[in-house]
Amino acid sequence: MKKPFPVKTDPVAPADVASVESKIADSDALMSGTNIEIPKNQKNAYPLSGFKKEGTVMAALQIAKDHPGIFPPTFSVANFEIFCNNRSVYNHLRNIAADFFKKMDDSYVSYGILESDATNNVYAYLKMAAASDPSLEPALEQLEKFYAKGPRKAAVEFSVTHGGNVDVDNCTPGTPVTNTGAARLALNAGGHLTPGVKRVATLYIEPNTSVKIPTSYTSINVSNLSSTDAGSFTVKVKP
Repeated sequence: MKKPFPVKTDPVAPADVASVESKIADSDALMSGTNIEIPKNQKNAYPLSGFKKEGTVMAALQIAKDHPGIFPPTFSVANFEIFCNNRSVYNHLRNIAADFFKKMDDSYVSYGILESDATNNVYAYLKMAAASDPSLEPALEQLEKFYAKGPRKAAVEFSVTHGGNVDVDNCTPGTPVTNTGAARLALNAGGHLTPGVKRVATLYIEPNTSVKIPTSYTSINVSNLSSTDAGSFTVKVKP
């Protein structure tokens, strides 16, 4: 399956990792004199919505610098200016760090998807190879332990005559309805619908594809849109 991101196969050099770690540590040390950490249990006491807009802050700072004599000794105009400058600096650095972190996070997720796909491929090829090579059974058993999820309810197959339709009750919303035949099918709500929930638009199921049962449906009606071909589909039903 084509991925929604570019697949890169170059390995990350250990020296590059060490360099990034070192630079992050150096940056942290450089800013240690001005970094302020708020305890997690107190952070909500200072909502960002309480921040004044920058225009308001700059206007107040300029007024304070123009009229320093109106303030008591406990108020420092110099400190006010430092607060403004430091906030601006940290906002700039935060934006840079956020962009860097997004790239790291996207890469982490992307390589996780790729390694999972590769793992599934190993399992699939191993199962095929073990069918004719008994010496691979130990390796297959080793992987099967991780893939075991307990017994699954098998999907039930239904047939639909050309131009006909079938009602299925006791469906599980969110599970797939798979078209296993040659005819195009249409899925609608059956006779039972969650109270207060409207029916969704008709869902069409092409051969060898699936659609998920809408969350409001506990029963479905599947129609065969072909006037010549018999149809069939599978769906899991509750006992």
